[in-house]
Amino acid sequence: MHRFVVTLAVLIFTALPAAAEVHFDLSPQLLGNKIAINGVTHASTENPFTETDTSPNAYRYFTPDLYVFGYELGEDPLFPTSAEDPGINNETGSYLDESAATVNLTGTGLPLGSTLALTVTSDLTSWTGSGFATVPDQETIALTYGSTRTVGTGTGTLSPLLIKTFTNDDDIHLHLEAELLGNGGASTDPTAGIYLFSAVLQSSDPGIAASDPFYVVYNFGLDEADHAASIEWVQANLVPEPGSAALCLCSMIVLAARRRTRC
Repeated sequence: MHRFVVTLAVLIFTALPAAAEVHFDLSPQLLGNKIAINGVTHASTENPFTETDTSPNAYRYFTPDLYVFGYELGEDPLFPTSAEDPGINNETGSYLDESAATVNLTGTGLPLGSTLALTVTSDLTSWTGSGFATVPDQETIALTYGSTRTVGTGTGTLSPLLIKTFTNDDDIHLHLEAELLGNGGASTDPTAGIYLFSAVLQSSDPGIAASDPFYVVYNFGLDEADHAASIEWVQANLVPEPGSAALCLCSMIVLAARRRTRC
């Protein structure tokens, strides 16, 4: 399977040994009549907030109102332009928040019989060092979960990608696959860079509003300082209040954390 890791940070990165990172999956939750998005990790022996080892115990962590998710493409050298995730994860269970208080999740709250879909809402753009602009070589990113949606230049809002039908319960835990290609999808040698698109999660229930846009920031072959700067720019320029304040608080947690354990 392709590997792909969520990272979030505005810290200045210092070189650390290459390894899988603690990351946050998107965690949808019904609040009132609208889908909110939080962040949760897989079980890890590293606390992503303090960057300290909690071994031998493994915990899952929670942070609220998270709308920027950074991904590292090519963590698995066998798939240098690919990644597994974004993860979408709200499993019933206990998590720890930044204050080490226990947060008990009981599922998404979305009604049985309804479906959840991910809808890309923007073109693919790339980091210039001071913002995002048109990709350099018609790069595209294909997102796959059962079927595939491809985001690129001029693609705009895509048709919804079905990711879950809630039948027996309202829990969710799954991972999409992403693949970056160049030259309009014809080349497996895309340009090194940082790539961005926005998306929403939406329910088939007509009484439930879609989430606010969340932002996916992929790093392909650039250093973590560039990735951190691009994430900070997205937080400051694209995420409306109050989400941006929560993101700034929560984004200091992962660039230096280079270990994670997948469930």
